[in-house]
Amino acid sequence: MAGRGLDEHGLRRKVVGKLNKLPGVVAKKYHPGGYGSSGFPDLMVFFYRGDELEGGTLLCELKRPDGSGKLTPLQTRTHSLLELVGHDVLVASSLEEILDEMRERGYAG
Repeated sequence: MAGRGLDEHGLRRKVVGKLNKLPGVVAKKYHPGGYGSSGFPDLMVFFYRGDELEGGTLLCELKRPDGSGKLTPLQTRTHSLLELVGHDVLVASSLEEILDEMRERGYAG
């Protein structure tokens, strides 16, 4: 891994650790387990929206920052279905991308 940067596993560990230190944020790694779980985003991020008594949820698929990770056809279909039923799905390669999206959706932390 030296010289190549983080792989997706390392990126996920770093992002989850940093998100969970932020006020009003809970990030959970999705643990696929069995039939029907392939294609689901890697992380579920729950966050508090400022002064409102309302929360936000962001489903995140993490890909390597070097651009080598691509969505599989199953991931593309699954993400589209999740969006169709009202979930926010983001494909990201950094913590900053996730934070930007959370702020766009009302996170004030």
